[in-house]
Amino acid sequence: IFSRGTVLSQSNAFATCADNFFLLKQILCNLSQVFFARVVLADMNKELKGLRCAISGSGKIAMHVLEKLLSCEAIPVTVSDSEGYLFDGDGFDYVKYTLIRNIKAQQRSLKEYLKTFPRAKYINDAKPWGEQCDIAFPCASQNEIDQGEALSIISSGCRVLIECSNMPCTGQAVDILRKAKVHVAPAKATAAGGVAVGELELNPEFSLMQWSVEDFENKIQV
Repeated sequence: IFSRGTVLSQSNAFATCADNFFLLKQILCNLSQVFFARVVLADMNKELKGLRCAISGSGKIAMHVLEKLLSCEAIPVTVSDSEGYLFDGDGFDYVKYTLIRNIKAQQRSLKEYLKTFPRAKYINDAKPWGEQCDIAFPCASQNEIDQGEALSIISSGCRVLIECSNMPCTGQAVDILRKAKVHVAPAKATAAGGVAVGELELNPEFSLMQWSVEDFENKIQV
């Protein structure tokens, strides 16, 4: 027979494990888009290292994608918010990533970034898809890329688009991009890694799994 204290202790341990699992799952659902980009590029005999990446948004999805791109030695050059977008031609690094994260945590405009890095620029009432890039990661909102934005992406030299938010491209935009030989990875496919990890919830012992982020990353890439 378990004492009340033992039951509470086990319940707290279960809750902590479950919370950690769901946090990791949320993060990895966002990181799976970067893993998918690596697969697409591998088929093209390319890798993320050194490639310029345009990102829209600056919420959780965008920031997780940005951080993972840095770990892959890619060169993210844009993020955006409701007022416009931020472009840093030198690319973001971990110091700049931390600054952006702190700005957003304090609910300030990305324009604040220019106080520390004046060589960057902030464009009001615009989206980042006209900036030169190799890969686009739309992470902001549904239908953010229409026919006009698709033409801008093509003109930017972009060859791969990884949908990160829920259906960021309209059907017409996808048609235009694919006719221009831009590889478009749909959101349902790019998020599949996170969904696969979510299957672990069906495991009755999932709360006992003591996996690190690295362990989950390995699972998501299998």
